[in-house]
Amino acid sequence: MKRLTVIFENAPQPSAPWITRTCAETGLFLVDNDAIADVVSDDETARKIIEESPQVMGVNLRLVPYYRKALEKVAAGKEQRALVRSNWLEYAETKDACILDFDPLEAEAQKGVKGGISERDAAAYVQTYTDRITALARKHLPPERILSLPRGATDAKKAELAIPFIRTLQK
Repeated sequence: MKRLTVIFENAPQPSAPWITRTCAETGLFLVDNDAIADVVSDDETARKIIEESPQVMGVNLRLVPYYRKALEKVAAGKEQRALVRSNWLEYAETKDACILDFDPLEAEAQKGVKGGISERDAAAYVQTYTDRITALARKHLPPERILSLPRGATDAKKAELAIPFIRTLQK
């Protein structure tokens, strides 16, 4: 079986039922980010980098080798892998495809609106984040390897679109 790494982005959620279904139906091993974090934090040098870094969010390029090493440990023997979060576009050594779902981000922005953030500011945040993640995916992958799911699609529809997209890459 050929090696394949698919990155799913559906921030701010840690995963989603459609991702789990997609992985199950395509045979992708869904890597647990918590297990990765445990391995990285167990490394004394990586932990020191984290503790000394003023950076709280996003990719810390100094940690790339530690995330790669952790991925190889957590996903040992698994040739077809699914990673959740766009940070893996930087951390993963190989990446073959990216599936983008911005519905959870939209939902989170609407919570902000209910809490007093203006519609305009919420929309600007969603657009900025969407543009940034899309640009990151395009930096690492050709357009035909990026699937942007339609806004408002059901979980079933998202899986229906993602599964054949992945299967074409598995051939």
